[in-house]
Amino acid sequence: MGVKTKLFLALLICVFGVLYQGDGVCMHVSWIYPYHNFTAMYQDSDIVIRGVQRTSFQPHVFKLRTYHQITILEMIKGEKPAHVITVPQMGGYFLPGKLSEPASFPLYRKGDELILFLKQSKKEYAVNTYYGGPQGSYKVLDGKVYPSGVIGYSALDSKGLDVDTFIEYLKVLGQN
Repeated sequence: MGVKTKLFLALLICVFGVLYQGDGVCMHVSWIYPYHNFTAMYQDSDIVIRGVQRTSFQPHVFKLRTYHQITILEMIKGEKPAHVITVPQMGGYFLPGKLSEPASFPLYRKGDELILFLKQSKKEYAVNTYYGGPQGSYKVLDGKVYPSGVIGYSALDSKGLDVDTFIEYLKVLGQN
């Protein structure tokens, strides 16, 4: 199943699963492809990076997609494609002043430090654009790594894991 098909199915789920909550809109999304362990997710990724979200933009008001400019701090897997890459994420402003984001995978915020498992876009015009899902998205807070949303692995859920230990673990996966 292609990326366009997956995104279309996810969007259909979002459009029919939108709930109004206070000042925003909360989307409940069923993600398409589950990884059962870090090894499979690492092997399927084109690059794995540690980076910082610097800016974001939403080019189309009624398309629930926000594009983040991520500054790469460290390459964990793969060759560094550029100093800054673009990473789209589902969510954005669907109604005037109403933020719509998946409940299980909130939008990145300016300054978020992230570890991302990503696949390169196959579109010619999407230079330095990479895609990833909630399972391959981790935030670094106070030197510890946590899942960005509610989807993640239990070893990281509540206590987090030291960021250097996590990165070393991922690099060992690359040697196997």
